Amino acid sequence: MERSGISGTGVASRTAMITACGRGSHLLRYGRQAVLEDWLAWAFVGSEAEAITARMRAAFGDSAPLLATWGSARSRFAEDWLDGSGAKQYVILGAGLDSFAWR
Repeated sequence: MERSGISGTGVASRTAMITACGRGSHLLRYGRQAVLEDWLAWAFVGSEAEAITARMRAAFGDSAPLLATWGSARSRFAEDWLDGSGAKQYVILGAGLDSFAWR
């Protein structure tokens, strides 16, 4: 059973790792033109980041960069909305490996 992006083994869920790898690979592909500069994404995943990203490319082919951009844009939209809302606190539910608070 998974709670808060952490599996029963105490490591991040596969979904959280794939999502973070997508955000990281989007930044690596587009650099300063990326819709989201999540420079912590791969660091949060750790040594498995490159292998997970390679498996994503193999599974999704030419669509992999589009999926990474979509995931990054989704995060950017939420972060921009939150930033403009004037909120002083927020709660991220099920956001495993989200780096917004750190960035």
